[in-house]
Amino acid sequence: MNNVECFEKLRKIFPFKNYIINQSLSGAYKTISDVVTMHLKPGQEILDFGSGPCDKSALLQLMGYKCTGYDDLNDAWHKADGNENKIFSFIESVGMNFVKKNDKQFPFANNTFDCIMMNDVIEHLHNSPKNILELLLKKQKINGILLIIVPNAGNI
Repeated sequence: MNNVECFEKLRKIFPFKNYIINQSLSGAYKTISDVVTMHLKPGQEILDFGSGPCDKSALLQLMGYKCTGYDDLNDAWHKADGNENKIFSFIESVGMNFVKKNDKQFPFANNTFDCIMMNDVIEHLHNSPKNILELLLKKQKINGILLIIVPNAGNI
């Protein structure tokens, strides 16, 4: 399946119907899929740091990449109405890995991921992102890519 077909499948299977507002492959979904396909081959490993419900990484998983989501799932909506279980069921249905953050050490070995992405994460950090970025870069393979996307204030 190509990127557009994978996006259409994602829209059909994603458990939160009003979450993906894009009607076609556009916005962050397009940017992420374009950058990843430009720099990586299917089968390479991607960590989605701060993944939330894994909608962006699930798109990449459907495109043939090996994705792992990582999040604390502490947003209020994650905890409401059994949504966390819906997220876990969705992640399993697309064949992704997911690690829920806890207070223990960051659970990934060094030089593991071909790509680490942070989509709308940096702006939620209360302090400098330096320590997190240094930690993530240790987990990234040599010549891997770090994909950071931040909100566009003009689109708020």
